[in-house]
Amino acid sequence: MKKLVNKLILLTIAVIILLTSCAKKNDTGDSSDDTRQGTSANGETLKMQNESEDSYGSAAGSGILEIVDYESCMTEEGFYYLKNIDTDTDDYMLIMHLNISSMLEIPLCNKPNCKHTDDSCNAYVKSVTETYLFTNKDKLYLVIADSDRVNDIYSGNPEASTGFTVIGVGSAPQTIYRMNLDGTNRTKLMELDSKIKIQLPFVIDGNNLYCKKYETKQQSTGDNKITEVNENEELICINLDNQTVIKINDMKNKNIIGIHQTKIILQGYDSDIDYASLPQTDAAFIEYYNNTDRSIITYDVNTKEEKTHIKAKTTKLDNVVQKDNRVCYYDREGNKVKLLNLDTGEIADLPINMIKSRSFLSEIVDDKLIYNVSEDKQVNAMVDNSYCYDFKTGENKELTLFIESNEKFPVNILGDAGGSYLVIPKQDEVGEKTWAGTMQYNVIKQYYALIEKSDFWSGKADYSYFEEE
Repeated sequence: MKKLVNKLILLTIAVIILLTSCAKKNDTGDSSDDTRQGTSANGETLKMQNESEDSYGSAAGSGILEIVDYESCMTEEGFYYLKNIDTDTDDYMLIMHLNISSMLEIPLCNKPNCKHTDDSCNAYVKSVTETYLFTNKDKLYLVIADSDRVNDIYSGNPEASTGFTVIGVGSAPQTIYRMNLDGTNRTKLMELDSKIKIQLPFVIDGNNLYCKKYETKQQSTGDNKITEVNENEELICINLDNQTVIKINDMKNKNIIGIHQTKIILQGYDSDIDYASLPQTDAAFIEYYNNTDRSIITYDVNTKEEKTHIKAKTTKLDNVVQKDNRVCYYDREGNKVKLLNLDTGEIADLPINMIKSRSFLSEIVDDKLIYNVSEDKQVNAMVDNSYCYDFKTGENKELTLFIESNEKFPVNILGDAGGSYLVIPKQDEVGEKTWAGTMQYNVIKQYYALIEKSDFWSGKADYSYFEEE
């Protein structure tokens, strides 16, 4: 259980401060050289090009962009994901493959009689945080942080010597690996500096991987607490063939949220309030959040043109979801759901009534906007009802498929398998009573299945489950 708690702490930290990593410093140890570098599999030094903040480069690509916005990935043959294995003596992950043809869930390992418990297994991953999978050109890529290095960073925790409470921790260096889709021939491409992070979503353009990079540093909040703050935020491009890294554009106070044609869609955020100095209270965070300026921005990877489409306070530009030329967001002041057309610049009100105390937009799938409502104001509250708005018909419809579990959450779409969706219809949980007397449930097993698209939208719970081999 202790290991499970540690994993949950690390996952929470990753969500809050958006951790991941990129590029490694010069091995000469010369701190006066601020050029960021990494090491390739053969040990060669990889310099980050275009180091000057006033000079950004460009990368030649296909101009056909793909988005990687989850820790797992889908191909025509099936679905890849990372499964946590927590035992009394070890803590690791396995790369799992859901094979659509056989409907089997198997570790990505072709070795006979393999027990899948150590690094002799093709599917084995010794990592507990900052771990992602994506595919490109018939190859599977794995981005991991070495979990053994996390303990080294914990040993320098200022809490031990200063009495400060640490909010967030430094992360271990990440490494990018490439392998065949069957898990064979795993090859180390590059190791990245722990001080420099990269974060999802990634954008793939041919052999180019676009992502946001930033550096982190620990800073006192002024109330005997230490937090991590971001610096030197930039859009970079990693060439997956030659491992060169090019700085593309400034990304201060911006995050990637999607793609459209040759454009990367960004959400900007800026506030006059210094986040690092915020008192650690709910009221302070709410004030900061509501007074933040939000914006929707596009960056064209071909022309290098950056364009701001809309800018407003968070109270009028909140809960943004995007797909293709559609950007939907919630105007909380006007209690309206808005639609921004990236091609025309037009903004329209959608006939969606957000009447509950807590409603939120989920995602856009197959010309439908999914949104959920809840009576509970807590961030991780259960969902009371789920709906979809059909852009083609203009109709709102209730979605009735919910996960079989102790808590009420809608069935989410994990991937598109042609005429079907990949979903998790049920999960096993272990409950614990919290200090407040409420029950908290930890997921110990999830059941993957396919459902026909028409059945999903009509609420027919006709699932085809994957079986464990």
